[in-house]
Amino acid sequence: MLKKNGQSVTFRFDEPSEHPVYLVGDFNNWDLTFTRMRKIKNGNWSLKLDLKPGEYQYRYYCEGRWYNDHGADRYIANHINGENSVVVVTKSAPARTAQAGTKKAKAKPQARKKTAARVKRTSGRR
Repeated sequence: MLKKNGQSVTFRFDEPSEHPVYLVGDFNNWDLTFTRMRKIKNGNWSLKLDLKPGEYQYRYYCEGRWYNDHGADRYIANHINGENSVVVVTKSAPARTAQAGTKKAKAKPQARKKTAARVKRTSGRR
């Protein structure tokens, strides 16, 4: 399962395991033991990574078995007759400024003026 907040991605392996679970993918050159996940209270495993914008293929690895993420953004065929999970990381959304909010507030009165102008034109045609 994935949880994204800008470029920060939390990966969660939602199957309790007594054995360590590793997150393996493009971001760690598919090293089987480099990125060990942390066991959380309910017995599942979790890991938070800060990633640059882009698409990353990954899988979970535990006790010689590979697992896909059911919450992945999409899946892509791999070269060993299976699929890899894919996470898409985008740039963080820019913060809203006071000026942006002001522009929206000004748009509403302008729309009312146009409506009032139409009413005047219509009333003159009768």
